[in-house]
Amino acid sequence: MIKSALAIVLSLFIIPVTVFAQGDSVPTTNSTDGSTSVPSGSSSSPSSTNVSDDEHSKTIRHRDLTIDLGGGIHTDAELTLPALANHSLPALLLIHGLGPADKDHFFPPDIRPFKQIAEYMSERGFVVLRYDKRAIGANSTVENLGLWYNETMDDLISDANKALHTLAKQPEFDKNNISIFGASQGTWIATRVAAANPFVKNVVLMSSAADKIGDLIHTQMVNTTLQFTREVLDVNHDGLLSLSEVAATRNTPYWTLGPLPGKILVDNNSGSATGNFQFIEGLRTGEVNVGNEEKAVKIDTTLRAFLEQRFQSIFVDTKDKSCPYLGVGCPPMMRSFADMDNLSVIGNLNSTGILLIHGGRDIGQPPEQAFMLEQKLLALNHPDHTIIVYPGHGHGLINIGKDSWIDRPGRLPDYLLEDMYSWLTDPDRNWNR
Repeated sequence: MIKSALAIVLSLFIIPVTVFAQGDSVPTTNSTDGSTSVPSGSSSSPSSTNVSDDEHSKTIRHRDLTIDLGGGIHTDAELTLPALANHSLPALLLIHGLGPADKDHFFPPDIRPFKQIAEYMSERGFVVLRYDKRAIGANSTVENLGLWYNETMDDLISDANKALHTLAKQPEFDKNNISIFGASQGTWIATRVAAANPFVKNVVLMSSAADKIGDLIHTQMVNTTLQFTREVLDVNHDGLLSLSEVAATRNTPYWTLGPLPGKILVDNNSGSATGNFQFIEGLRTGEVNVGNEEKAVKIDTTLRAFLEQRFQSIFVDTKDKSCPYLGVGCPPMMRSFADMDNLSVIGNLNSTGILLIHGGRDIGQPPEQAFMLEQKLLALNHPDHTIIVYPGHGHGLINIGKDSWIDRPGRLPDYLLEDMYSWLTDPDRNWNR
């Protein structure tokens, strides 16, 4: 029997849809028998909210490790374990998303989702390993610019494989119960590491995608930006973007994992908040007059061409070793994984349980991507896979609202951690929130 749960949240699928208010539970439907369970966070469920370090010290042990990545490169890692249990424990490896990330996956001012996951799972009996990316130190600081700039996806896959085998050598872990958690870019790594290591029992893919990464990034940098420009920046919706429209909305919050159109399109000559604006050089040659001698650019031609050029630039090496894609995606990395997809790989995990966790308002990697992976698994009669889509949640699985353009990092909601823990610990997947 195929164990598959489907959270139905999008009306574009030809499936009966129930609309839920933000924060409501979303039913998941077993694909074989139609039974429905409600996954998540009742008040009686165990919670990790606002637990102090002192309280954690009573329930969790820590072990500092160093992982040899090869080629003379080492990185720091930390193992978290239950304070009292010490043998035959399930194990979990955490793999980062894109960008410089330490073992906590630190974001300013003090957001540490990987530490949160590790402590939550270790309190409940798991051995959890998390590690600094190569060249990265505490608080996601780049410690070796050359090493960081030149890393590729093959490097990260190799590093994760070495971390997995480091975890497997720990005496407390149950050799028959090791799982991998990958977030965003880490999902492309997790699927490949799991496929190469058949002893991996489960894979949790958070904010994953089916398509090639290069195609997804093109959509983010061009199509999504054009959509935002039409809906937000182009106030009178005439297909033209005027200087006054950009100036009026230049501080409008926008998807934080993508470009900020108002800020990248204009220069402020005077340097003041109310000074004279002009389109940047790449747009100036396509200006048109729109009355009162005001300048504008055509969204679907001039702006599109400019955004296409920006997309191409993320693959071109920079002399100063800067990283054009969001400031965190360096050209060698972008070139190395542009043609990588998950759709062609996920079917190789034929003996591995797979949990897909996705935000219903993930702007960069929309939930259709997760549904494509689910459909692939169904087509292959994969024996153990589950998908949960959380309405109104963004790429980082924070509840941002179903219409929001603002995506941001934050503390993971407890109900997501509860769902993941329940799924990992119930081999029959007969779990409820």
